[in-house]
Amino acid sequence: MSRTAADAITTAEWIETQHQMRSPTEAILFWPEPNMEVHDKWADELDADEEANPQVFIEKEKISSVTFDLQGHSGALYVRQGDKKVPQTRGQGEFHDDLRRMVRASETPKDYRSQLTSFLKKDKGIWNGNIDFLPDDWKEDEHKAIRTLHEGKNAKPLGGNLYLVADSVKNDFKDVLKVVAG
Repeated sequence: MSRTAADAITTAEWIETQHQMRSPTEAILFWPEPNMEVHDKWADELDADEEANPQVFIEKEKISSVTFDLQGHSGALYVRQGDKKVPQTRGQGEFHDDLRRMVRASETPKDYRSQLTSFLKKDKGIWNGNIDFLPDDWKEDEHKAIRTLHEGKNAKPLGGNLYLVADSVKNDFKDVLKVVAG
């Protein structure tokens, strides 16, 4: 197969685009998932009573907190288990598969940037800091019990309260979009 100068230029454009779009991995977080045992009990409570009050539910079930499971790209999140830091990367394989599909489906680097931007912004692309998935009546000042137990890069705690974590994630998400847009 013979290569032309145009092929070399196209290859160089793809390499340069990939290099320009490198994002800090600690900014790539996937959407939070609640502790499933608590989630299932809450779903049952809502099935029984559509007007169920989450604070009453938390008190009735003697739940000290609703812990959310965060996952992300390598280097983004860890959970301490004894003396070990365990990376929290569930979903990373699917994320990389999605990126590869977009590269294969793109004719140009510009097309790839556009597809990636759309993917990141779509519901459940990567977490953008939006906490609309929480019930409307779970207000920040009323529900300090909504927590996450993760550490970020350099063993820095993420703040514990999901509302505080979300604020930080919103800023990181904006930075990722800027990098992708070029």
